[in-house]
Amino acid sequence: MSIRDTLQEIMIGKQSGTSVDELVTETLKKELEALPVVTADGNLHIYGRTATGGQSFVPWVGIMNKQLTTTVQQSIYLVFLFSQNGKKVSFSLNQGVTYLDELRKEINDKSVKKLDFFEANAKVLLEKINDQDGLVTGKLNLVNDQKQDSSGRSYQHSNIIAKEYEVNNLPSEAKIINDIEIMLGKYEELQGKIGDYNSFIKNNFYKALRYLDNNEKQKEIRESELKMTNPDEVVVLSTENTFDENRRPNNSGGSSSGRGNTISDKNLKAQLDQQNRVGDLAELEVLNYFKEKVRAKFGEEKAKEVVQISKKVGHGLGYDIKAFDLDKNTAQEIHIEVKGTTSNNYKQPFFMSINEIRKLVANERLRIVRVLGVGSGQSKFMIYGGFENYVSLDELLTNKFNAEPINFKINGIKIN
Repeated sequence: MSIRDTLQEIMIGKQSGTSVDELVTETLKKELEALPVVTADGNLHIYGRTATGGQSFVPWVGIMNKQLTTTVQQSIYLVFLFSQNGKKVSFSLNQGVTYLDELRKEINDKSVKKLDFFEANAKVLLEKINDQDGLVTGKLNLVNDQKQDSSGRSYQHSNIIAKEYEVNNLPSEAKIINDIEIMLGKYEELQGKIGDYNSFIKNNFYKALRYLDNNEKQKEIRESELKMTNPDEVVVLSTENTFDENRRPNNSGGSSSGRGNTISDKNLKAQLDQQNRVGDLAELEVLNYFKEKVRAKFGEEKAKEVVQISKKVGHGLGYDIKAFDLDKNTAQEIHIEVKGTTSNNYKQPFFMSINEIRKLVANERLRIVRVLGVGSGQSKFMIYGGFENYVSLDELLTNKFNAEPINFKINGIKIN
């Protein structure tokens, strides 16, 4: 038989409820071992199982680098995963979740759910893989009951990349063998970039937590009344000059006349939560817009480099998104600070930290993108640049911005 025929027989057997044990543990194993690309590499170990710790919903055949692991519980490996319903097989670059779960428990945060953590770490590993065209990324769909605990649920959440084949639409034998060679190349690529798996995961688990945090932010946005604007529906407006030549900088710290408005703790929290949701949605809209436009102009590889720095690294860099200048003929990196509002009034003031303002000084790469009408589903962008012309903070605040300082840093206090 061919590998194609064996894959099909296993899936048909799963559908009919007949035993596939010999097909998984002997036939497919030997067919894979006989491939020239496998025999040429003396480090590959292949074996399959139909039962792990009791009934397995997802039979599998793994291809592992013996120098990394000989078990699907550790490190990274390739594996054929047969869905519980027998309708498809996924050839996945996957990761052993035993160490991942140990690390999750060390974090000691009940909000970090096991399967979500597996999936987030897969995204961290995915960042290291070039050219993901034609590959399935993220969670697979292998088991019928997504609430019932099984090894299959772990496999589907720990997938990094995969090729998938449906029982009634299997490609040719030659195509399957070519896919195996491609996936072995991706396996080797990832090995070379991360080195020791456990060390890499431990040193980068904070990135996984940021992915989880971002997922929660997006969930909050979806559950709120705010509507996201699709990238192709965003309107980019010409920038408007709102600078008043007659208004000089006010260094007094703002107006001191009148009493400040009072607000209850409950209402203040609700207001701040809404502001955060608006800010998060504005960043996502700018991220999605630039990804689409960069993909169309400079290609997929550059589109992958458009990232939300504020979620990946944090806010200390003074900007939110790394992208590329769409007005240039070659891909030139720019950094974007996003300022969003639900209002459509482009004259509405916005706030910047002193760190964000300092980053603008003499900076050719930085852009401020004002997002108007956030949450309406019809957002409009105004993109401001030209900060390279201002070589000092004073010059920027005097000649580029009408700015008003509203906070003071108190370094000491005198007792009278």
